[in-house]
This record gives sequence, structure tokens and C-alpha cells, in this order.
Amino acid sequence: MSSRVSRLLLLVVPLLAAGGCTDPSMPSSDAAAPGAAFYSPQGLAASARFIIVANSGYHFEAGAGAWDEGFVTFVDRRTRRVVGRAPTSAKNPTDIVVAGDRAYVVCSGPTVLGKGEAPVTVDGPGSVDIYDLSGAEPPSAPLASIALETSAADARVGAYGSIALSADGKTALIGSGTRGDVFKVDLEQRRVLRGADNPIALFETPSGLNGLTTLRRVGSKIAVLDYNSDQLCLSDDVAGDLAQRDCRDVGVNDSLIEGPIDIVAQDADHALVLMTIANGLYRVEQPLDRGAIESGFAATGLGANRVVVDGAYAYVVNSLSHALQRIELASKRGDQRFAVLPVRSNPFDMVVTDEVEGRVGWVTLFEGHGLALVELATGRVIETLGANSPRSDAGAGGDGAGDAGPASDADGAAADLELTCDSASADGDARDAGIVGIHNVVSVSYGPGAGHGQQALPAVIQGGPAGSGGGGAAVEGVLSLGDGGEIVVDFGPYDIVDGPGPDFIVFENVFALGPYQPYAEPGIVAVSESSSAAADFKPFSCDLTKTQGDPVAKLWPFPGCAGVKPVLVNRCIDPRDPALAGGDAFDLADVNLTRARYLRIRDAGKGKLGSETRGFDLDAVVLINYTRR
Repeated sequence: MSSRVSRLLLLVVPLLAAGGCTDPSMPSSDAAAPGAAFYSPQGLAASARFIIVANSGYHFEAGAGAWDEGFVTFVDRRTRRVVGRAPTSAKNPTDIVVAGDRAYVVCSGPTVLGKGEAPVTVDGPGSVDIYDLSGAEPPSAPLASIALETSAADARVGAYGSIALSADGKTALIGSGTRGDVFKVDLEQRRVLRGADNPIALFETPSGLNGLTTLRRVGSKIAVLDYNSDQLCLSDDVAGDLAQRDCRDVGVNDSLIEGPIDIVAQDADHALVLMTIANGLYRVEQPLDRGAIESGFAATGLGANRVVVDGAYAYVVNSLSHALQRIELASKRGDQRFAVLPVRSNPFDMVVTDEVEGRVGWVTLFEGHGLALVELATGRVIETLGANSPRSDAGAGGDGAGDAGPASDADGAAADLELTCDSASADGDARDAGIVGIHNVVSVSYGPGAGHGQQALPAVIQGGPAGSGGGGAAVEGVLSLGDGGEIVVDFGPYDIVDGPGPDFIVFENVFALGPYQPYAEPGIVAVSESSSAAADFKPFSCDLTKTQGDPVAKLWPFPGCAGVKPVLVNRCIDPRDPALAGGDAFDLADVNLTRARYLRIRDAGKGKLGSETRGFDLDAVVLINYTRR
């Protein structure tokens, strides 16, 4: 999968908040129980009395996403009981901001995966719902609603997401989960100023692809992040539709998308940017033309979705790791498993308040249909609220600083990720221990859009996979073949042989969008037993007609192709283990061979992505059954 893909992650499209971590056998993968306090919760905010939670109403149905009615839950901070529930005027409530005695809830509207001109398209209107918090009891309905319509011209316009208010609280700016747009709403007059028919198109989104803009208030400025270009813009020009703004690239690798998804002020002069593809936290100085981007912080966990600064620490919500991470700002050291949350819960957002235990983090559990309370002094999970939310059976992380490692069947769509691998205590790195992989590149021909990795051949595809595990794709360490590109490799003095089970695994940098729902650029694999690389190759059957996976039936798209299943390997998982490693495994028996010397991978021409990283992106090939010639 191309590292330049407009990967739709966790902020606005909650299908992707699942991120390949669901298990269809778990209650949390389905609808919440009738009358449940929480239903696929996403954003949350704190008022003086309440924790206010936006419940998206999302669940899997018949192998695809389905949307029930959304609602807002009010939790009494003192008693920690649900004391109110109010409907929303549109589906998929996503983000909340509280200002004075008003709560503003953005409803994204329903979205659909893989059925339109782009990976994700808009399937209904959204809204901004205003709730009055001034009464003795929580509100039972919105005080007012402002409709946010769809676009007849472009099905990607909408998916209303993150919200930031002007300094006077009279205007809301809203990001998009499907294009590089910003929308503008007059909260006083309750009317849309820049909507679906005339959005502020701040960042270009190429045809057929998606974008993601995240908006946050950072001090006196509105911060806007563009996922596709790694751009950060700061502006206080709300009246002028952000025309006056300072922008810069906040990535540290010019050739790759690093995926900025959240930003928070550290102090008056610095902000922290969360890069979800790069698994990084970067510090930027204000104004933006001062100083270099400062990296070097502890790597974040899988599916990093939200960053919050509290005192001397940054706290990162790692959705695919099911954990809250703590990073000390002075030393840049981090505890990835600072607070272990329920397995398959997919934590989404976090707000911090002062409670009887001290500083407490309230964390929404998207797939757990719940709300976790974490004591920030210790990482202890105080309580997990929600009818369908299993309590965590793991203790607080303490000193651990390890990678989040999956312990799952690779056919489970990265569905069973658990924090079982502490790299700080691991003996070596299983990704490269005793691996027999690619030795020579016999031939390679590139198609249009290739480029990335060519200068590093053959090392870039030798050894074990570079993917980060748990459905996280490699951003480096891959070779892009381009549309229709082809590569032939051998394995030095070794031949593949037909042994028990699969004989080799092909790893590509697939992005997991949801269970059994990769964003794939498939490749056709063939092998040759001849002593000459020019001999005929026998291809494995690769069905390019089945383009959609099925989470209920546990079926992947593109059966028999490479470049379909995400890499699950981390430093504690052996890439030769087909039950755990992820990637696409192949058996020589399927092509009636007992031995093979050469392997060919040909891009199937299904990619949609652009410059220098188009087509099949080869990460590694690892042999399971082999012999020395």
C-alpha cells in the first residue's frame, strides 16, 4: 500500500476507528445493547458538572458499516452515573466543545466505505447541535440545530468532524474527514456561512482520493492540520475565512506522508503535533518560521488518535494498542502501556479533569461502547462505565516502554490486537532473527507512479518486514513498483520447498481500514522452479473481482493476491509464523510445485495513488519452508 495514500483514520469516520482491531465474536463489534449508556462513543468534553459524550451509533452489519441514531450522554462527574441522554439531529455525532453554558456537538453524518468515487464518501447530512447546560438537570434535547448539508457535485464534501471556536465563541470552524475542507458556522445567528456548496477548500484533495483536516484551538490561534500534505496552518483570521495564515510542513521526511491527526499547545511558545502514520510526536515552535521540527520523543503506539498535555506529560490515546500512553515532555521518554484499557475497546478521545483521586483522564471506548476513567498519577483504570464494556484485566503499565504487540490469528483482520509484547524486555528482535528472505533482485520493471525505494535496492526489501505491526503500514523500507510494475527476486542459495502449511509470506505496506477491510494495492504472485529466471512462471490464483471484504463471514478481498493483509509483525512476533505475522501466505502445492527458485510479483493495476509511491509496495518476502541448494 502506498505510503502517500490519503488514509482515513480515526477522527471523523468511525468505521476506521475500529482500525482492524475488532473481533466479530465480541459484543462490541455489533450494536450496543438496547438502551445502553454509550454506543460507539467518539468525542467528549467536560463542563463543571458533566462529562458529555458523543455516541456515533456505528456498528457492523452484514459485513459493512451501519449507522443507528446518535445521541449525547451526560455523566455526573461526582457520582459517575449517567444522568441524562439527549438525541442528536443528525447521525454520527463526532466531536464536542464546551463554551460557557453551551455544548456544541458536531454530527458528521453517515459515511460509506468503498462504494463511491473515493474510498470513503458522504451518505447523509450532518449538523451542529447546541445543548443548554445552564439548567439544574442535563438537557433532554438540543436547544437548537444547524443543518450541514451534502454536496450534489462531490460526494466527498462533508463528513463534518473536528470543531474549533473563534476567540469570542460566536463562530465555529469545522474540519472534514473526506476532503481538505473547512466549514464555517455562525453560532449566534445559527446559520451556515461556508457549507457544502462553498467550503473553504484549504488543501487540495486529488480526484478519487480522500483528505482529512483537523481543527483545534491552540492558544489564541486556530490550528488546521492537513493529513495528506503534513501541513500545519495557524490563523486568527476567522472573519476572513483563514485567508491570513502561517503554514509549514511539520513532517520530518519530505517524501512521505506522516499523517498529522491532532495538535495541542504545550506552552505559550510550543505545540505538539501527533503523527499517526509515523508513530511520532513532534514539537513545533510558534511562530511557525522559528526553529526546526523537534522529533525524538518516544514512539507512539498503534493508531495514535489524540494527544492531551497535562502538567509535565503528554498523554496519547493509542486506539489500536488499546492503551493510554504517557510521555514525559522534559526527557521525551514514554510509557506506551501507562494505562491498559479493555481489549478491543479502541479508545478514541480523552479529556482531563480534577476529581477526588487527583487528575483523571476520561477516555471514550469506541468499540467497547464505554467510558474509562484513568488515574493519571498512576495509570490505574479506576472504572469502566458502559453496559458492554468489559473491565480491563490488566494492571497499570508503570515503567513499561514497549511496543504494543498483537497476539492474533492473521486471518482475524488484525482483529485481536493485545498488549502482550514489551520490547524493553524482549530478547532481540523477532523480525530479523534467522530470517531467509530476498537475496538478489534478478529483474525489475517499474510502472507509472513508481519511485520510492529504488535508490536503496536491494537492501530496502531484504530481511524481515518493516511494517509497524497491528495493521500499521511501513512508511519507509518499501519498494514501490508503480502501475503494472514487476519484480523478480531470488533467495540466494535457498529454494522454497513445499512443506507443511504455507511456504512463504509476502509483506506489503497495507493499511487496515477496518476488519477485513484493507485499503489494498494487490499484486499477482508467481514462482518458477527453473534454474533460469527467464523460464515460465506459475502464477497463484488472484481474484481481482472480489474487491470488498466481509467481516461477518471473515473473508478478505482479493483472495489469492498479495498486498491484502496488513503486517502484524513486531519485534516479538516471528515473521515466519503465518498464524500471527500477517501478510499474505502462499503454498507451493497450490501451483503444483514442490520447489521454486524465483519469485515474481506483478502489480495488478488496482492502485489509485499518486507520485512516487503508486502501485504495489513490496516490504519483504519471508520463507517458511526452504532448503539450501
